[in-house]
Amino acid sequence: MSTAFGQQQLCVHLGGAEPGHELVLGASVGMSGPALQRLARVPIGSRGGTIGEAAQTGLPVVEEDMRLARRPVDRAVSMWSVPIQGSGGL
Repeated sequence: MSTAFGQQQLCVHLGGAEPGHELVLGASVGMSGPALQRLARVPIGSRGGTIGEAAQTGLPVVEEDMRLARRPVDRAVSMWSVPIQGSGGL
């Protein structure tokens, strides 16, 4: 996926879209140990940042400048969180 999207860093979280639940990191490329620890479990909803918001709404969420949002993730400047729906749901 990272090659297809042309990205050096990529995380894939697994889970449903139920508020109050968490997404679990299923795979990653190019992320450091501290970033992986922070992203190991992400709450669904606004507490989970762009990842949690995308899971809750089912819509892509883009943070253009993570430094302005005061949510730095590793070397990332921007963050795109895109929910992927399978035949069984989100």
